[in-house]
Amino acid sequence: HNYVDGVCSVCGATDPDYEEPKAKLEALAVSADAEVLLIMRMSFTEELLNDEAATLIVTEEANEITKVDQVTIYTMAQVKEMDKDTKGRYAVKTGIASGEMTGKVTVQIKDGQGNYLKIADYKSEEVTTSVTRTVVDYIRLALASNDERLKQLMIAMATYGGYAQRYYGVNAENPVYNVFAEYGVELPDIDTVTVERIQEELTVSGADIGIKYKSQKLGLDSRIYMSTLFVLDDGENINDYTFKLTYTQDGTEHTKVVDPVQDGSGYRIVVEDIPAAYLDYMYKITVTKNTSGEEYSVTSSVTAWIKRCINASSQPEALKDMAKAMYLYNQAANEYFKK
Repeated sequence: HNYVDGVCSVCGATDPDYEEPKAKLEALAVSADAEVLLIMRMSFTEELLNDEAATLIVTEEANEITKVDQVTIYTMAQVKEMDKDTKGRYAVKTGIASGEMTGKVTVQIKDGQGNYLKIADYKSEEVTTSVTRTVVDYIRLALASNDERLKQLMIAMATYGGYAQRYYGVNAENPVYNVFAEYGVELPDIDTVTVERIQEELTVSGADIGIKYKSQKLGLDSRIYMSTLFVLDDGENINDYTFKLTYTQDGTEHTKVVDPVQDGSGYRIVVEDIPAAYLDYMYKITVTKNTSGEEYSVTSSVTAWIKRCINASSQPEALKDMAKAMYLYNQAANEYFKK
């Protein structure tokens, strides 16, 4: 007999020793909203979900930055808490940093005796003890689809990811946008992004209250954040100030008190988890001197940072290229999410 998944390909006989896989990779998705997520949609048998000793292991391949594989282990109880769609498929999510979109993500399942279980894969007739995917796999699906808006979003995301690879030096000889050639897609021209094209600007206003804006930086992991650094004048105490963050999102104004985080001799206010479609939204940090009520404020956005970056002669060209690609990613996300 020549058994394939428990059935002889010659005569159709059933393999008496064959066991159906207890898990299957059913579909693949990528989220490009609040963060870049590679999502493996998986189904599991009730027996496996209720196995308290079994674990699901997610391994992110080592690269030039991480140096070693990044391994996350979930109990099946934790798997049952993952998002589940109407078809009963659980979303196994992995955050993907901007420069790591070509990195492999592998899922395995181990039972209580330490044995790796077989996982069926919708793309393969072969059943193995692991399934591996990358963001590139989903980009291929998008480029081959008839969804033009999704296609444009993935093109912009891959362009940003490829230039991030080149800046960070992660698999830089194989940027994610190399996949475009397979589908006759041209790499977007990032040099269309100019200082004149970007409308948002950083502004500083208010009274001299003993604290001043010093600098701003971005965090570009799977989630994007904007960090603004303030410094105190000699003799001032951070406890004498109150910080408020104000921003408008989807037509609604939000204001909240935020706590500064000490960074060396200064203090940072961090705006976390900025979605791709909100990179052009303005965030206002208002600092109030408690004793006098006087205010000092800094208003900025990620795109305002991009504008300063590409206009600064001191910044490396690779960083400017990545910043320009990020701007195009924001524009595509605005169109896709209709922000």
